[in-house]
Amino acid sequence: MTQAISNLPVEALVEGFAKHQGLQQSAIRGQDIPAANRHFTRMKTHADALARTLPGRNALERLLNSPSPFIRLRAAHRVLTWAPDRAIPVLGRLLVEPFEPPLSPQERIELKLGAKETLFEHFDIRDFDQNKLIDPLRAFGVDLPYRDYSAWQ
Repeated sequence: MTQAISNLPVEALVEGFAKHQGLQQSAIRGQDIPAANRHFTRMKTHADALARTLPGRNALERLLNSPSPFIRLRAAHRVLTWAPDRAIPVLGRLLVEPFEPPLSPQERIELKLGAKETLFEHFDIRDFDQNKLIDPLRAFGVDLPYRDYSAWQ
C-alpha cells in the first residue's frame, strides 16, 4: 500500500491526506475508535509521502492556511521539521483561536492539546504549564495570554 501511495501525484496525496483527516474526525465523533485509528494511519501515510519530496513539502506548507484547524494542526506538525518559522505561528494560533461549534468541546480540547504538546516538545519544555510558551511564541508573533493557575491549586 505504501509503495502505491508514494507514486501518487502531489494533488492526490493532499486529497487523501484531507479525506482521511476528515474521516478520522467523523469516526471520533461516532466513537468508532478502530475506524479513527485506521484513518489516522492512512492520513499519516499520505503526510509521510508528501514530506518526502519538495513539491509535497510545499503542499504541506500550503495546508497551514487550511480552513480546517485539524488539517492545520497535522500539517504544522510535519512542517515543523523543516520550516519551524512557518509551523510555530500556526500551532501558537491554535492555542488562542476560539473554536466554535460545529466543533465539539472534545474536538476543541484535542486541537489545543495537540498544538500545545507539539510546541512543548519542539521547545524542549518538560512541563505542562502553558505560560512557559508565552516568550517562545512571542518571538513568532503570537500573543499567548497568561493563565492564572492559582485557583486550581
